[in-house]
Amino acid sequence: IAKLALKEGLTVLNEDKIIIRKEKGLFKIYGTPWNGKNQKTINNFSYINEIFFLKKSKTNQIEPIGKTKAVIEFVKNSFYLSVNNSMIKKRFDVCFDLAENLNCYCFGFRPDKSIWRFLNGFLKQSS
Repeated sequence: IAKLALKEGLTVLNEDKIIIRKEKGLFKIYGTPWNGKNQKTINNFSYINEIFFLKKSKTNQIEPIGKTKAVIEFVKNSFYLSVNNSMIKKRFDVCFDLAENLNCYCFGFRPDKSIWRFLNGFLKQSS
């Protein structure tokens, strides 16, 4: 999706590893210097209120997922070092907080530019 986004002139914070922080009750997503294949990412942030867990599909589809599945997805997709029990607890607390406070979806997508029209339509309906 990052390559497709760049072709459309969209901003990509990072295609692989991001940081999510909660500041003053709002979630922010930040780019990181650890790029994957794409080197055209920026060091910036955006506020978020929805999370889309991505998977390639034959059709574009978005399905809401429950809090339990969202926590599992956050844990599976997060990077951590099990330094000590306090750090492990903090990681799980963040995952639960995200699942509790953000709308979470599974986004099956066709890897072509039709995803933008589909996603824009979905976002207009949900707002």
